[in-house]
Amino acid sequence: MEPVIEIEDLWWRYEYSKDWVLKGINLKINPEEFVVITGPNDSGKSSLVSTFNGLIPHSQRGAMKGRVRVLGQDTASTEVAALCAFVGMTFQDPETQFLLSRVDEEVAFGPQNLGYRPEEVRDKVSWALEMTRLSEFRMKDPVELSGGQKQRTALAATLAMSPKVMVLDEPTSMLDPIGKDEIMEIITSMKRQRLVETIIVVEHHLEELARIADRFILLKDGEILLDAPTEKFFSDPDFLIENGVRVPDVCAISGYLKKRNLLGNITLSLEEAVESLARLFSERRIMPNKKRTDTRMPPAHLGDETAVEVDNLHYVYPDGTVALRGLDLKIRKGEFIALIGQNGSGKTTLSKLIAGIYKPTSGSVKIFGMDTRVTPTPRLISKVGYVFQNPDHQIFNDTIRKELEFGLRNLLSFGLVKEEEIEQRIRESIKITGVPEDILDEHPFLMSKGMRQRIAVASVLAMKPDVLIVDEPTTGQDTPQSIDVMNFLQRLNEMGHTIIIITHEMWIVARWARRTIALAEGKILLDGPTNEVLSNTEVLKKTFVRPTQVTLLSQSLREYGMPGDILTVDEFMNSIEVS
Repeated sequence: MEPVIEIEDLWWRYEYSKDWVLKGINLKINPEEFVVITGPNDSGKSSLVSTFNGLIPHSQRGAMKGRVRVLGQDTASTEVAALCAFVGMTFQDPETQFLLSRVDEEVAFGPQNLGYRPEEVRDKVSWALEMTRLSEFRMKDPVELSGGQKQRTALAATLAMSPKVMVLDEPTSMLDPIGKDEIMEIITSMKRQRLVETIIVVEHHLEELARIADRFILLKDGEILLDAPTEKFFSDPDFLIENGVRVPDVCAISGYLKKRNLLGNITLSLEEAVESLARLFSERRIMPNKKRTDTRMPPAHLGDETAVEVDNLHYVYPDGTVALRGLDLKIRKGEFIALIGQNGSGKTTLSKLIAGIYKPTSGSVKIFGMDTRVTPTPRLISKVGYVFQNPDHQIFNDTIRKELEFGLRNLLSFGLVKEEEIEQRIRESIKITGVPEDILDEHPFLMSKGMRQRIAVASVLAMKPDVLIVDEPTTGQDTPQSIDVMNFLQRLNEMGHTIIIITHEMWIVARWARRTIALAEGKILLDGPTNEVLSNTEVLKKTFVRPTQVTLLSQSLREYGMPGDILTVDEFMNSIEVS
């Protein structure tokens, strides 16, 4: 069988980089394979797949050695336009692909440029919109759609060109739970219905992909560390975790049990895990640990002072959209809180009202007793820091150093920080967020989106506000970077700072948040200790939030004595004992 993609001793270095991004890559991908490429940030994943359709070396300046052949054609000597006829690609941020102001026109653009006849284009557009469930949105402007709908539009535009190879670069990284489910359903359909011959996905979130992919490749520091069929790839979870991969919860648990000769294989799905562990419980080879110790996050050092007080809060956007409907909320100084819920539930609106970016339509928000409607902005920003979900809405300076200094310089002008502290705070924040010191004099918009996110987080973290609100703190971050950012927030919390995060990542909520507030349609549905909120699966369904995989596993094993409020793998392992 001739490989669809064949790579021989590939090396690539960007013009601005001193180091090779890809180092001696040898790889073959065969027809009808579903391959997932994973690994830490800056490991070369996006660069590697950019060689598949000729973006590297034709659209990027740099040095390349070795050979890449796609369907027998050498990509170095084949134009990108020709390669795009059989290699389709969607990017992490779908908006970067949009050129036209209607969904159907966007989807038609590719086939038209490939020279299909008008009637063929119409058929392809209708088919692609039907496959991605976008037919009712064909007249909409793509930029006005939800995150999941935008990503589906990018998928439809690529499918309409009838590529033999489909490459999806982190298709779910910027989506809420609904959006992620939508994209995974489309990807599953692509495989099941063979809409394309070969599927290649670059992704950090592996829970669903572990169920459907044929093969996984681990890339790190520009080299292939592991390339194996799915079951073999996950056979050593500890190795994957050590190399920056966040393995599915059930994989980590079954790996622990396999090392103790209780299981023969790693389980890759919740259903398999429930079946395997139920058998072990029935055979009394494992039992609930009635003497388990508490491995949860220690209680916050709460003071008596109220940091945030929200009273009968309503907010209506200028276009008439009702975002918040009479919220009442108190947050004590020193709390660590997660706001969860689908897009449009009111999470970001609430956080911007707390930060003083928006003013209430009615009701009030008070920060340490200061009413945000009448308090001057300089006084508010010394108390509340806000990190936007999209870093491009926050960054505006022409060097990274200036961006990191900007807030601190403002605090300096009000006597809230000393000159000699500025450099120290910058160094601390870039170390935690993974911003390299040697790029501080570069323009931030020359960086990747993930790096721009780190810069945005670092610029606010440097100011160490009393209340810190971070909208999607781990967007664009790999697992080790996410843990570093969250541990930094935890350290700030231990110092007395109040932390509020907005996230769709339930593993982040489970591990760090002590209190969780679930919103839906502008109202608070749940508010309490995180283990109580995330284990209330019936109410969470109304917020379209799915609990962690390990929570669902423990709840499925309640009849064997397992508690239903387990949130992490460590908690689960601490809750069983081997007989």
